[in-house]
Amino acid sequence: MTKQMCGIKYLDMKEVSDKLKMKSVDAAARWCIDRNIEIMSLGNKRVVSEFEFQLTFEKPMIDLLKKKYGDKWTKFYDVYKNEDVPGYYELEKNFEVVSHQETIFCTDDFFNQIGYGKSKTT
Repeated sequence: MTKQMCGIKYLDMKEVSDKLKMKSVDAAARWCIDRNIEIMSLGNKRVVSEFEFQLTFEKPMIDLLKKKYGDKWTKFYDVYKNEDVPGYYELEKNFEVVSHQETIFCTDDFFNQIGYGKSKTT
């Protein structure tokens, strides 16, 4: 059961392990430690901030949405969080997917553009 203290919600390590679908609270604690999520003591329980956990847990999905949809990612995130599958597909149909083309940086071109290129000898 989520605990709240001073307006901040906390998850005990059993809740964290359940959310991560892990059998062991020790494995869940290692997951938190590996991701720099502070494990605190609240009474006789080890807890983490629910907000901090959520930020870390959802980061891979947010990064994927940002990469795929650019500055429109929040709209996709909202329908994703609400499990609105038809809404997600409707958004996807109406927005162009951001294409990421590999760019190659050419130092010679850059220096020529700013006037520091190699002088050509004829």
